[in-house]
Amino acid sequence: MTHALPTYDQIPNVGLYLEQVTKYVNEALEPLGCAPLTGSMISNYVKKGLLRHPVKKQYDREHIARLMVIAVCKTVLPLEDIARLPADCPAGRESYEAFCAMLDDAMTKAFAKPPRSLLEDTVDAVAHRLFLEQQLRDTKPC
Repeated sequence: MTHALPTYDQIPNVGLYLEQVTKYVNEALEPLGCAPLTGSMISNYVKKGLLRHPVKKQYDREHIARLMVIAVCKTVLPLEDIARLPADCPAGRESYEAFCAMLDDAMTKAFAKPPRSLLEDTVDAVAHRLFLEQQLRDTKPC
């Protein structure tokens, strides 16, 4: 599987409205199998403090980059835990590009492994999830 998230500079920075943002993010994340975002989900992220308020109902590049990170992380973590991820605290170019590089590296390694049984892969996923949950229990929210 090869799919890279858009670079920070490829993300539109023209002030998109909620419907445009959901369409853009969902199209970018569809190859990764992420659950589609809805406008109400994005509004909820703003209310919970995971995403800063839009300016005049428009979302900029930083909003969209942060939504990409949230959507990918939601595949393995609840929102409460996503708020605890230290690398996700600063929103912007550096944190987004670091996230994308780590994701690309992890996916390259995962898909380059020799074929194993589904049970082995499931056990590995469970172990990684439990380790992550343990680490997050000791981390303060951002």
